This record gives sequence, C-alpha cells and structure tokens, in this order.
Amino acid sequence: IQISVIVLCDNRYYEYRHEFPTDWNNVCTAREWVRLILKEKANPPILDSENLHYCLESTASYHEIVLRSWKGTPSVINPQLAGATVKKSDVIDASRLCQMDLTGVWRSFYVPSDDVSALRVLLAEYDNYSMLAGRASNRINSTLLRFGITLSRNGSVTKCNAVRSTVEKLLSDTTQSVENICPTGLPDSIKQMLREEYAIYDKYRVDQDLYLKRSIEKAKGLMWETGSDCRNGSD
Repeated sequence: IQISVIVLCDNRYYEYRHEFPTDWNNVCTAREWVRLILKEKANPPILDSENLHYCLESTASYHEIVLRSWKGTPSVINPQLAGATVKKSDVIDASRLCQMDLTGVWRSFYVPSDDVSALRVLLAEYDNYSMLAGRASNRINSTLLRFGITLSRNGSVTKCNAVRSTVEKLLSDTTQSVENICPTGLPDSIKQMLREEYAIYDKYRVDQDLYLKRSIEKAKGLMWETGSDCRNGSD
C-alpha cells in the first residue's frame, strides 16, 4: 500500500510518502504512521486524528483490509479517477488522490457492516450460479442446433418441460422417433455429452435456489435503515 500524506506547516504544504506491506499488522502500523505525521509534522499539529478521513482506490476487494483496520470516514473511488491523463503508478496515484481529496471533491463512502457484506456475498453467489446455469443451457441449445434440431423455437431446452421432455427422448439409448425432428438424430457421444450438460444445469439450478433461499433468510434477519427509523427485514 502506497500512502501519501499532505500537511500544512507554516503556510506551506509538505507531502510525506511511505510504502507498507498489505498484511494486517503492517496496515495497522500504516495508520499509526499517518497519525504520527499529522501530529508531528503539521503546524498547528492535528492531535485528534482517531477518526481519520482518507481516500483510497477500490481495487477488487484488496482495499477492504484498509477499511477494516483504519475505520474512520473513508472515500473509496474508481482507480480510473485517480488520474487517467497522467502516467499511472502507485506513488503518483496516492499523491493525486491526496491532492484531490483536500479539495473535498470525494464524498464519504458507505462502509457496509459484516452482515451486509455477508448478504452481498450470498447474492453474488446466487448470481454466479444463475450465470453458470444460463451458460449450460446455451451450450445445450447450441449443440442441438449444430445437428439441425431447432426445438428451442418452441421454448427453452432447459426451462420448458415439454421441450426438455422431447430432447430427453432424443437422448435416450433406445431410438425413439420424434415427429418433425431432423431424422439423422444425434451421435452417441453427443447424447452422452448432453446428458452430462443437463446434469450440470440441474446442479447449478439447485445451487442457485439454495443461495437465493440463504440470501432471503439473511435479509430477513437484518435491521434495515429507512428515512425515519429501522425496520426488521422480516416485516
């Protein structure tokens, strides 16, 4: 983590920089280093720096350790806003963020509680399995189309029970005639592959439903702030 601190001393601004490793102890040490700079290098000194305001980039989830250890009132911004028109480096980005933040351009960032973070992770997992199920469904349909089978014109090959039932007849080991379907049928190797794809799709749908249920249960167990009060999620 590259840190830049700008302080006012005798009507002049001075910048102090330091780099710290991103393990927990060093990130905590970084916070104390910032407080020490504010106390010893600023004139007048900033003695009450317990509730720090600071600005940092959102870097996937790597900024989370800073938010957890520094607390305070952070501003978290898109890395592209750090200086898209200049050469990017950690040192330059830290310095520019510090300069811009002194102008008050960045609003304070909402730091979610552990409960809200857990709900977000559960919802992300639900979205993940929804996406995987959709991809499996698309692969099944694409494979059928390669062999001239256009059943998807009548509905989804996975979600529509009637269409899926027809496909499963085509995938059976015993030859079953299906009206108005390409007579060449499917090679045995493709039948096996599609049976496996359907099994994969079904598993993803089970996982999708599971994480939707967990997300709803989590949301119902939380207290949610409204404009005037807090409401129980089960209301």
